[in-house]
Amino acid sequence: MIGYLSGRIIRRKSPIIILEIQGIGYVVYVNHRQLERWGDTVSLWIETVMKEHQSELYGFESLKEQSAFLQLQKVPGLGPKVALSILSFFDDVSQLYGAIQQQDFSRFKMIPGIGAKLASRIIQELQQTVMQEDSVRVQCDEEVKTALQALCALGYESRIALNVLQQITKEEKDVDAEAYVRHALKRLPS
Repeated sequence: MIGYLSGRIIRRKSPIIILEIQGIGYVVYVNHRQLERWGDTVSLWIETVMKEHQSELYGFESLKEQSAFLQLQKVPGLGPKVALSILSFFDDVSQLYGAIQQQDFSRFKMIPGIGAKLASRIIQELQQTVMQEDSVRVQCDEEVKTALQALCALGYESRIALNVLQQITKEEKDVDAEAYVRHALKRLPS
């Protein structure tokens, strides 16, 4: 499974890019708002969505955006393309989370393909998750963030690595990023 790609964009047709890496062109669905800002090269966190006869790659500039994409797909009736459309509608993930916290149904209903029922479901299903994300963000200091980035670069899934790092913060005090990584590697599955 692909977790990260970095290469040259050889074709842009929103919401798809073809990303060339060592002579191979990967078709990647991306947030069209970000596509407008990118130059010729880009590095993306990748989420692979398996379909019956094929797999699709979805690319994100940040792990935070990738996490929001995965959370949106947990809402019944909301697939990957609609999740990407929702992310593209907001300037950033913080705005999306703010709309969920404020129960801004009208904002969601402005998104093509989102009606009143789906807007309501999104807010109901994700409100608790957004509150947990906020508490994690407050608790997450710079050392933990640095350790999380290192673990993700080693191929660990961000949510799993973050859970392990949070356990370590409860048990260990005044630990630097390197120590967090060492402790986490002992606990994470190989």
